[in-house]
Amino acid sequence: MSAHAPLVALRWLARILAAVSVAVLLLFLFGEPFGLSNLTLAQLVASVFFPFGLIVGLILGWFRELVGGLVAVGSVACFYLVFVNLYQEWPGWWFLVFALPGFLYASYGLASGGRYGR
Repeated sequence: MSAHAPLVALRWLARILAAVSVAVLLLFLFGEPFGLSNLTLAQLVASVFFPFGLIVGLILGWFRELVGGLVAVGSVACFYLVFVNLYQEWPGWWFLVFALPGFLYASYGLASGGRYGR
């Protein structure tokens, strides 16, 4: 067994979970008619971060793990900030479930230092 096998496993776990997250988010976006014209400016700003920023980060993470992971996690963090400022309440923890692959990408990127899989 190779010394970097756990890192390879972490990388592939992140990729598989990212593919699932992106697929589910796309089903939410396109599975039902969405009234974009009914959103306020603040809600549009929030949607830039979740789901769009998250999707971009998860796709980017497939090629550049650290950058993609930071974009994904940062997008969800910004979404939480906008949501709390907009509604003065916590949106719940389930948004972080979609960001889990971003945390895994960032962990892989930090642990590997970009040495493996290039």
